[in-house]
Amino acid sequence: MEVLELQLQTVLLPNPSTIGHATHVVGTIGASGVSASAKGMAPESSIASYNWNNDLTEVTNEINSTGLLLSNHSYGVPVLNDEGELTLQ
Repeated sequence: MEVLELQLQTVLLPNPSTIGHATHVVGTIGASGVSASAKGMAPESSIASYNWNNDLTEVTNEINSTGLLLSNHSYGVPVLNDEGELTLQ
C-alpha cells in the first residue's frame, strides 16, 4: 500500500529504497490518502528523501533550491539483529 500512496506524490529519491524506516516515515508524513486509513499528516507535501551521508549539505541545498521549510531526520543504531536478538548491552 505504501508504494501506491507515494506514487501520487512528488517524491524525489536520489538513493531510492522501497523498504525500511525511511519509507515508513515518508508514508507517515506524506501518504496521499488513497486509503483513508493510510493518509499522511501532510498529504499534499513534496518529499525529497536522502540517506544520512551528506545530510547537512543536502538540507542546505534543498533550502537554497526549493525553499525547504521542514526537514525530518531519524538517526540511531539497530537494537535487534535480523533474528530478533538484542545487539546492544
